[in-house]
This record gives sequence, structure tokens and C-alpha cells, in this order.
Amino acid sequence: MPVPTYDELLEPTVHALQDLGGQATNTEIEQRVIERLSLSEDVVREPHGTTGQTSLAYRLAWARTYLKTSGYLQRVSTGVWQLTPEGLQATTVDPAQVKQMVRN
Repeated sequence: MPVPTYDELLEPTVHALQDLGGQATNTEIEQRVIERLSLSEDVVREPHGTTGQTSLAYRLAWARTYLKTSGYLQRVSTGVWQLTPEGLQATTVDPAQVKQMVRN
């Protein structure tokens, strides 16, 4: 399995935050997404170029940014995210709809 794309991580990110009580750090979100998607160590550790960051962490950062822009998340402080009322109630996340909201 390749590293999920940022749009494939949108819904798992929202569900991870729901699992974690609606607010969590980047690390907590990443760990919960790894568990939810049963990602292998190879996928989890795949580097993102020479940045020292993993591809998964990089793509999760983009997923959080898109979810923030589309109204599912808000940043509480550096590295800490909270679901909005819309995010708390979401059972699904439509990647096409999120991308359209971000583009507008």
C-alpha cells in the first residue's frame, strides 16, 4: 500500500479527531490515523524528500489545512487542532467538495 494522498486522509483525519474527543496534537492525530488505516511501518516511515519529515506527516499537514479551510477544523495553538461543530457531526467527508471549497 502506498502512502495515502492528502485527499484520502481527509476523512480519516476527521474521524481520528472524533475518536480523540474533538481536540488533539499533530502527533496524536497521526498515531490515530495510522491505527485506523492499519498502515505498515514502511508506509509510516517513508521519507518526504530530504526534509526529515515523513510523507505521511507531510500529507496529513495538507489534509489538516484543507479541512481547516473548508470548516471542519480549527487550529487551537501551534500543533493542536480542534473539530468545529461541523467536524464533530461529520460521518463522511467528500474530498471533491472539500477541494472545491478550498478553491473558492
